[in-house]
Amino acid sequence: MRKSQYEDEMCIQFVVRANNTDNSELEAQLQQIRHQDLVTGLHNKNYLIEKLEGTVDDAISNHTTGALLYIAMTDFLETVQQKMGLASADIVLGTIAAQAKALVKNGETLCRFNEAGFMLLIPKINVDDAQKRGEEIAKTMRSQIVDIDGATLQFLYYVGIAIINETTSTSDTPVSHALKALELTITRAQKDKNVVATTFEEEVEAGKSGRSAKEIAKMVQNALNRGKFRLLFQPILSLRGSDKEHYEVLLRMVDEDNSGMSPNEFLDVAAEIGATTKIDRWVILEAIKLLAQHRAAGNNTRLIINLSRESLKDTTLPPWLGVAFKAAKLPPEAIIFQLQENDINDHLNIAKSFTSQVKALGCECSISHFGCALNPFSALEHVSALYIKVDGSFTQELQNGGGEPEALGTLVSQIHEHEKITIVPFVENASVLSKLWQSGVHYIQGYYLQGPAESMDYDFDTES
Repeated sequence: MRKSQYEDEMCIQFVVRANNTDNSELEAQLQQIRHQDLVTGLHNKNYLIEKLEGTVDDAISNHTTGALLYIAMTDFLETVQQKMGLASADIVLGTIAAQAKALVKNGETLCRFNEAGFMLLIPKINVDDAQKRGEEIAKTMRSQIVDIDGATLQFLYYVGIAIINETTSTSDTPVSHALKALELTITRAQKDKNVVATTFEEEVEAGKSGRSAKEIAKMVQNALNRGKFRLLFQPILSLRGSDKEHYEVLLRMVDEDNSGMSPNEFLDVAAEIGATTKIDRWVILEAIKLLAQHRAAGNNTRLIINLSRESLKDTTLPPWLGVAFKAAKLPPEAIIFQLQENDINDHLNIAKSFTSQVKALGCECSISHFGCALNPFSALEHVSALYIKVDGSFTQELQNGGGEPEALGTLVSQIHEHEKITIVPFVENASVLSKLWQSGVHYIQGYYLQGPAESMDYDFDTES
């Protein structure tokens, strides 16, 4: 530090000399921070994905078998809030993470996966031992007591197990399988309290259609090859007198009986075989073509198109969209792309880049299933989305007489503070309309207006 002059003014000059010593230790520390979850001290999701990719590659190349265990608690936030208050959630989770870490063996990797769940990656283990390990972990964790300043808590733990072997296609597959296995564990535990862990098996995973995952995969590929998909349109009505007509585009896959299969029955399987981005692009092209024809008849209509997690991560999609709009001679502002809240939170930087590129094209974005995350509004600080569709559970609880009516009103009010347009789905009867209108909701959607239909023929004027 020394006195100096800058543009004839006296100033203090600080001289920082470069350190030419070995920075390997500093780089190692920075790398550790990048891979660490700050709340629990465990590895984070980014590190898990990196390790998973290596494990999957090893399984394919060397025909090894590993496992991914999803360890989750039920009613974590509710229990903490009731006993200690939400301010203690991070402290409680840190204590639980330490207890779980004590169960990790050499060569295994424990990561925090979400708000109240962990993933344990075991590179080499057979199927039977993975099942036993999952059961042991669940039972041991259930016996643990969390003691914070004399206040004690215990939680119910369940484990979903995914097997990693030479048939595993990508690192996303075991994550998807572990999540499904956990859901199956909780469902089975409702009938048998002794069930604490379940291993995912493709052969027994069947949708509402009763078909196995392998059968559905063949149907998806056939539908792509032969165009066996169908679009439906559900109207979204303004409660504020807007002259713009909105529809959400919904997808069905046509089976051999010419019946429509819901995306809930085939999209997970489509993701596992890498087909969702192709399906999304088919939907986009078909929707753009039909909308261009509809608007040519003088309709001021906009479509909301849902995008999968895989399309969100597809860096080639935004430039492809620009070409598609020009080819259809459709103004981009006629299309609103909708992303799920959990997909955005899982890939926040990617979502930020994607929404900014889409907005640059002239399109708006929407976030669906909004309000389920621990801090749903943090994403709005980064992601460019004008429309917010709240999670349907808020409406269902309001209509069924469960939950607190103020919850939806408070959420909507907070969304409006961020200057966003609100959509409330699953409106099934007129009993909730006055409450929604008083809450300031902009748009409603549901069977009270009209179910999904094959054409955009809803008479918006009769409801205005």
